[in-house]
Amino acid sequence: GLSMKDGDTVILPLLDPQVLPVKRRAIFTAANSVYNMEQRNGEKFVRPELEIDITNEGGKDAKSPWPDGIVRIYAKTPAGDTGYLSEDMISLTPVGQDATLRLGRASDLNGTRDVVAVDRKARANLPDAVSADLKWTIRNTSDRAETVTIREDIPVDWKVTAESHKHERDQPNQISWEIDVPANGDVTLTWSVASTR
Repeated sequence: GLSMKDGDTVILPLLDPQVLPVKRRAIFTAANSVYNMEQRNGEKFVRPELEIDITNEGGKDAKSPWPDGIVRIYAKTPAGDTGYLSEDMISLTPVGQDATLRLGRASDLNGTRDVVAVDRKARANLPDAVSADLKWTIRNTSDRAETVTIREDIPVDWKVTAESHKHERDQPNQISWEIDVPANGDVTLTWSVASTR
């Protein structure tokens, strides 16, 4: 039984906690497109969005979908207690499918994005010919290494002409880099882009 004195407060869990394997991502996204980069240079102290992916493994009967609704995420605090971290909505998630939860912004990762050089030439009856050199500097102030994603929107017909890390084209108008950042360290991504028509 439970014994309490007058004025005592006790917190009891209604449900058993679930510990699920997750894939954590820190995503830096440029605030302006490459075509308009001259208008806003030097995005200082950009903090990445944090997301986790969790896979519905079906529960005890291995066939239960997750209903849509609010998911609350708790984590161990530095003092060892369990503390509230974030919450997000998920839609109905069948067995074997992933759900992505957005946790807010990271406090131990930050970056700057600089436009190093831009060359724009006006052309009659055509879009401007544009080429540019850009640089991201990512800093990690935590005691663990991190893998970050950097996303940039570029027009479909533009081409990356040089880069310090290999990019992927996730969508026709978006490229991204996956970059390892050491604990208490920083990494620089440099890249160049040019219009092709």
